[in-house]
Amino acid sequence: MPWRWRLRAVGILTERDVPRLLAEEGRDRGQGIRFRDVMQFPVHGGRDDTPVSEVARLMRQRQLRHLAVLDDQGLVLGMVTLHSLMERLSANLLQEELGHQTETRIRELTRAAKDRLQSILDAIPDLIWLKDPHGSTRPCCGEFECSGEGLCTL
Repeated sequence: MPWRWRLRAVGILTERDVPRLLAEEGRDRGQGIRFRDVMQFPVHGGRDDTPVSEVARLMRQRQLRHLAVLDDQGLVLGMVTLHSLMERLSANLLQEELGHQTETRIRELTRAAKDRLQSILDAIPDLIWLKDPHGSTRPCCGEFECSGEGLCTL
């Protein structure tokens, strides 16, 4: 946040407070209501270097939907909402799960390819590799006659 907006939090009014305030009898659709009369205080906050797991624990323990992010002087840097926290945590969990699934799938495919290759090698017991005049290697089975050019025929 720009320095001019970094203030100490004295109270908070959330999106859940507004309908309740407007529904209270005697209120004229919010006219004449002052923030200091309806804000919730104290504002709960956490340092900007607090681990996300600790923030989640604190919000769950205190049943908070909003938590001020404070610098080392207690000035507000921003807000963490339960919604934004859940979005971030679910994105991280999804990324971890996809990474795990990808690694597992790669291992499965590698194992299957090795098994197929071994089956091929087992089916051709006398496999010989010849190098053609261009430097490419070609497989040749001992049951075939191979020309000097690396071509195999029956």
